[in-house]
Amino acid sequence: VYLKIVILSPLGRISEAVSDLTKAIQLQPSARLYRHRGTLHFISEDYATAHEDFQQSLELNKNQAIAMLYKGLTFFHRGLLKEAIESFKEALKQKADFIDAYKSLGQAY
Repeated sequence: VYLKIVILSPLGRISEAVSDLTKAIQLQPSARLYRHRGTLHFISEDYATAHEDFQQSLELNKNQAIAMLYKGLTFFHRGLLKEAIESFKEALKQKADFIDAYKSLGQAY
């Protein structure tokens, strides 16, 4: 399933990839699967749904700087700057040299 998702999403077949990820999550939920599905929702500009998936991913494994960054970006794109800043700072606590988190934090300020 994962290989199919990696192939389908760059081809613009995001809805198929999301569907496959949803099936995989139903069979065996994991932080990685939620993070991947959240990324696809983010690419589709469905920030609220992406946020839910990143939150689920972080509940399963809270030590994921990339998921925390994307959670912050879902806040940022919805105009929730205070929440975005908090998420970016948390990503930096997890990975002090995370350049994308610094960039996003600067943009949020």
